[in-house]
Amino acid sequence: FFFKAEDGIRDTSVTGVQTCALPISRRDAVAAWLHERAGEREEAARLYRIAAERATNVAERDHLTRQASRLHAGGPTRSSTDPG
Repeated sequence: FFFKAEDGIRDTSVTGVQTCALPISRRDAVAAWLHERAGEREEAARLYRIAAERATNVAERDHLTRQASRLHAGGPTRSSTDPG
């Protein structure tokens, strides 16, 4: 689970900073990444597309859509030794 202030509840009166109370699941994006690292391009592309549909903001959606398109088009895949 990841927490993002722009998706959560803001309470600046408590700590003076924005806090977040809503977990955002990134399960599909993480699963896509793991399938890609395992060399399973089709499944990774499918999961990136699902994650893009569920994205909570435009930048995230666009990034995940590009990842799916890259794999679908036969672009480079991440190897198990790549850090990112």
